[in-house]
Amino acid sequence: MKRDEILRIAHGTKGIWDSSDFYAPRVDDLERFAASVAEIEREACARLCAESSWVIGQQFAKAIRARGKA
Repeated sequence: MKRDEILRIAHGTKGIWDSSDFYAPRVDDLERFAASVAEIEREACARLCAESSWVIGQQFAKAIRARGKA
């Protein structure tokens, strides 16, 4: 994940950024940010697996996406 994508996620996560400066976030702010990053990474991995022509790739994609629902 590149810096600009991390910043975009942080800006979209309520509580991480104020109007212009970074501040010391609360634990629940960090949890929301971490969950957002994890979901994006999980979906990127699942998408790569799903694009595979192998059946196992489809199974991996399903298992990866299921982790986000647990």
